[in-house]
Amino acid sequence: MSKIKKTPELLARAKQLIDQGWTQAEIADEIGVGRPTIGAWLETPEQAARREATAKQYREANREAQKEYDRKYYAANREARLESSRKWHAALAG
Repeated sequence: MSKIKKTPELLARAKQLIDQGWTQAEIADEIGVGRPTIGAWLETPEQAARREATAKQYREANREAQKEYDRKYYAANREARLESSRKWHAALAG
């Protein structure tokens, strides 16, 4: 697809087509842009805020899950790491 800039005319056309019941994919084909571009053009401020809030929740949940995994992994492998460190220091001491 070629680089097509969002203009007031194209946005008005997209809104007109969505009001006529066209799908975003059909509008994208008609205008010559990708379907995600049409979705972004037609997104309301409320939808954008909801999307960002959902993304933030996922990021926070992923961060917490990663912390929990790290805590369990390091706790489970603590003895092995200590033993490895002891062997390394013993080898250095000769």
